[in-house]
Amino acid sequence: MDEGTSLFPIEEMSSPFDQIKETDENGKDWWNSRKLAKLMGYVKYWNFEKLMQKVAFFMQQEKGLDL
Repeated sequence: MDEGTSLFPIEEMSSPFDQIKETDENGKDWWNSRKLAKLMGYVKYWNFEKLMQKVAFFMQQEKGLDL
């Protein structure tokens, strides 16, 4: 096999989360919630949205984070 070739293309080896990651003009990474929900297997976005509300509430209560 040639040194420059690989059995698996880089895209197949990277995390699916890395594949949907976005980067803003300041270099900060972020994820689109609808793409993230679909990747995580949520058929209905509102189910994922309800989960994120619960997580935000927990982070505010338990960790003192202002989300």
